[in-house]
Amino acid sequence: MVAATSSTAPLPAIYSLSPPHGKITADNHGGYVVICGWIMMCFFTIGVLTRLLTRTIPVVTIGLDDIMSGLSMVFGIAQTVVIYISAVNGLGQHQSSLSPKSFRTYATSYYAANILYFLAVYFAKISLVMIIMRLSPAHFVQRLCVGVLLFITAWILAEIFAFAFQSPTPQAWNYTQTRRGGVNVPALYYTAAAGDIVSDLLVIILPAYVIWQVQISMKRRLAIISVFFVRICVIICSIIRIPALIHYVTSTDRSWHAVGPQTWIQIIQCLSILTACTPCLKPFLEALESGFMDLSLGQIRGDTYRAHSGVLETAHSSGHAGQKSSGTSSSTPTKRKSRLSSAGVANNDDESYLMDCLSSEHPHNGQAFLGTASRDQEKG
Repeated sequence: MVAATSSTAPLPAIYSLSPPHGKITADNHGGYVVICGWIMMCFFTIGVLTRLLTRTIPVVTIGLDDIMSGLSMVFGIAQTVVIYISAVNGLGQHQSSLSPKSFRTYATSYYAANILYFLAVYFAKISLVMIIMRLSPAHFVQRLCVGVLLFITAWILAEIFAFAFQSPTPQAWNYTQTRRGGVNVPALYYTAAAGDIVSDLLVIILPAYVIWQVQISMKRRLAIISVFFVRICVIICSIIRIPALIHYVTSTDRSWHAVGPQTWIQIIQCLSILTACTPCLKPFLEALESGFMDLSLGQIRGDTYRAHSGVLETAHSSGHAGQKSSGTSSSTPTKRKSRLSSAGVANNDDESYLMDCLSSEHPHNGQAFLGTASRDQEKG
């Protein structure tokens, strides 16, 4: 009697709720993209906010590179939200099982997610280049960075334009169209993947080349380069994604086979944004204060980050002392004064000790001073 009564009792309200979005079943793998997307979004959001926090406490010193990093976070969040909408409406399901309304929502969301992805990684890459530009006013480095920025910008504009018009208008999102006017889809995706890898290589090689020219200890040089070289993980993920991408672009059931490449896209986007933040974290900056970025970072970040820059400040004051004294040219203060003056540092405090050796105006004097400063620091 009790059993019969309990069997007819109404079920709790929780049993009437619909399944959660992103549920993984035998015929729906979109949940893999949703899970990966949300987790990756949390990671890169924390990374960018940490970077911006180190730029605002204790003094506000946000630069253009930080703004670019913030934009990459905004576009990355937007891309994650849009790809979630796509997964809810058909990504990871067989195309034949989708209603016309679901297919339209899935296809338009996936179309928009590709554009947002390009913008997110673009701003992450140029933020890294702008870090080098911010640290060094040397003309040679500035010209080199501008060249890399122009290449990356040209690449992103070409890719956005190609993806925006990959299918005939006005339904450019509808890749199932049979009308003429579309692009070669495999070539489009392969070119985009190659452009990603090449631009990431440039972003890695640029700071490595610049720092390699500086006369500092090999240990410190390799340590600094490794902070930028960590971006190699983005290239590795881009290469791993290629087999899944080949399977996707040659498939007639793209909504089903989009899970693999799109999951890797979420990982690549996260790593691209995160690795653009690593050189700007406070522990990294503090570790470098006694090294080659003393004055350039001190001028940018204020007196808070000048506490340990005694060596370079001593060299600077020695230069002024040499101007007041009438010592011979063989004395150490006079030598340092001439090096500072010829490198353009004593007359312009905004000039960076790091990159002045790369300037075409005074290559030898700048290198000599950097070598002296580095040796003094190692002795200290």
